[in-house]
Amino acid sequence: MTTLFFPEYEDAEPGAPLAIFGAGGLGREVLLLLRQLNATHPTWEVRGFYDDQAPATPTVAGLPYLGTSADLNATAEPLAVAVAVGSPAGRAAVVSRLTSGQLSFPALVHPGVALAPHQRIVLGEGSIVQQGCILTCDITLGRFVLLNLGCTVGHDAVLGDFASLMPHANVSGAAQPAPAPTWAPMRP
Repeated sequence: MTTLFFPEYEDAEPGAPLAIFGAGGLGREVLLLLRQLNATHPTWEVRGFYDDQAPATPTVAGLPYLGTSADLNATAEPLAVAVAVGSPAGRAAVVSRLTSGQLSFPALVHPGVALAPHQRIVLGEGSIVQQGCILTCDITLGRFVLLNLGCTVGHDAVLGDFASLMPHANVSGAAQPAPAPTWAPMRP
């Protein structure tokens, strides 16, 4: 986990190469997020899209389709990757296939989302926080968490690895992952 403070968060060099894994609708929304981030703090040179299912056209939102997860793993240079897959299980499966030591997974937070050191937000690698989200204080987001448009997360909430909140979902204060259920046979 990385404790997120903006001076540490914005540590990528201007022009750092980044690719998006996921050439569908969420991938295009993540491209928009990256363009919004670059408008306020030029950081990312978005190279294009990867996806294990090739899109119908050779470009997506004006950027090239670059190949599959195998192609991404074969990259010879360091490359940041935003995993834009909405399904938690699908996102976890993609991340398990991205094994190259050249790949890194930055947290991406919309520039309009208020975050400050006094909020004590812990944000795992590869997490994406979209426009309009509100996070209060003492919150932990695991690895590769997706907070889609307009979500709210209250105090002391913990969202585990690969959790997804879809647009306008609200998590109240002190929400924690449920313990694994224990099942006992029913008595006749």
